[in-house]
Amino acid sequence: MIGGALIEDPFFNEDPGNPKTPNGVDMPSKRGTTPYSIFEPSSIKDGIGDAVCQHGCPGDPKAAGRLDELTFLIERCHHGTNWPWRVAT
Repeated sequence: MIGGALIEDPFFNEDPGNPKTPNGVDMPSKRGTTPYSIFEPSSIKDGIGDAVCQHGCPGDPKAAGRLDELTFLIERCHHGTNWPWRVAT
């Protein structure tokens, strides 16, 4: 690593364990059983710009259309194993 400037991608490790994003959000790491839409951010459901989380997830800014709300919906809004703002590509 060059001066600590790069962030290691845990998915390329032999045993990724339970990796987290740089902002601390848990990411699934079971390659064969995890739906692609869980970690592929380009698979976003229509209407996200007008929405807020409806599942009571902690940390929701409740500000539809704002960048921090969009990020929250993609990375942290879920209902158990259902991530309503991600769809399979």
